[in-house]
Amino acid sequence: MGTFRCRLISICCLQLALVLGGVCAGLAEAQSTWEKMKLQFLTQACKGGDQNSCQQLAKLKQKLAQQGQPQPAQPQTAPQAQPSVSGQQPQGQPTANLPAGTAAVPPPSGAEGAPAQSAGEPAGGSQEAWAPPNADATPSKPAGPFDPMRLPDIQGIHPGMTVEQATQVLTKLAPGTRLIWQNAPVTIPTSNIVVGHAAWMVTVQYDYIEVGGGQKNYTHELNLDATWPPSQERIWHIGFKAQIQHINRAVLVSALRKKYGKELFATDYQGQPVNDDRFISHLWWAFDEQGHPKSPAPALVNSAPNGCPAPGPYRNGRPYGDEDKTASSPAKNPGCMWVGVHAQFPDARAEGEILDYYTVTLWDAPLSVRESKVTDEWLQAQLEKARRESLQRSKEAKPSL
Repeated sequence: MGTFRCRLISICCLQLALVLGGVCAGLAEAQSTWEKMKLQFLTQACKGGDQNSCQQLAKLKQKLAQQGQPQPAQPQTAPQAQPSVSGQQPQGQPTANLPAGTAAVPPPSGAEGAPAQSAGEPAGGSQEAWAPPNADATPSKPAGPFDPMRLPDIQGIHPGMTVEQATQVLTKLAPGTRLIWQNAPVTIPTSNIVVGHAAWMVTVQYDYIEVGGGQKNYTHELNLDATWPPSQERIWHIGFKAQIQHINRAVLVSALRKKYGKELFATDYQGQPVNDDRFISHLWWAFDEQGHPKSPAPALVNSAPNGCPAPGPYRNGRPYGDEDKTASSPAKNPGCMWVGVHAQFPDARAEGEILDYYTVTLWDAPLSVRESKVTDEWLQAQLEKARRESLQRSKEAKPSL
């Protein structure tokens, strides 16, 4: 009788473990895709010469090695002030979530370098919103004032928007979510003297859905990087991640082309040119700062336009190309000074026709590099001012004898 009871208890425990495992499976699987995507993305970026990605890749591999297997971290649950799932949950994902952004904010007015606007005041100079060029469009050279609304967008956010304008869009995308920009102190070089603060960057996760066991996980994430003072802080990098999608590869490719026009390059997972849409893993676009296709068109070098790496869908925390201090840095390469769009999704041989996740990155390299130089010059001027003041105080000091 004792043996029978032990067997019965063992069977019940096994059934309970299976039930609990099933509850957590959906949650763990949803997050595991991002560990795999991050590993693939960092590997590709490292091969392209991005030293920052190489460092992150080494840390990720070390972490996975310590775990003994490529096991992702537990998925995040929704924040306290999470948006309502009702009306936001994707229903079968019939099309890729790449909405046009022209209705997200009012048409801008003014020009770059104008005085700071209020949170509700747009920036720029044209009423004409950006539209994707047709396949026969002739690339034109940059001309006219910088206008964010003439540039492509991701989820309604255009490069060149002010931090305040981007916050307005994020509030509409994730109502009820507390937006926390990483406010960084701006210090004078070689000192701890703070001369200002920068909004710097922010991550927003939204559109939560049920994933089992009473848990929720986000389906969309935006990562933004902004320029620094003394100029008005503007968005230069937008990274978008979509997960738990179940979307057909052909539907996604078609939606991207409809939104951004015919791509400059299409490559497979290894970065080699491909003509068969079934094997596309990378799509590239390059524009000037008026939203026209870049002229002359960049060449495919080391799997990227002119060999210029994309900043990726994650937060950068530094200006474009700033991690490379060598003479070959993208920030010092005139061939990298364009507005780029890079879409990336899994290898067709591994994932097949149906995709669970993808990323889209949009960046304005010239804006980032231009404003970074302004910041550096301003900080150097502040440093010289501090030195003069220090010298003057030393001359006015009374010695104790």
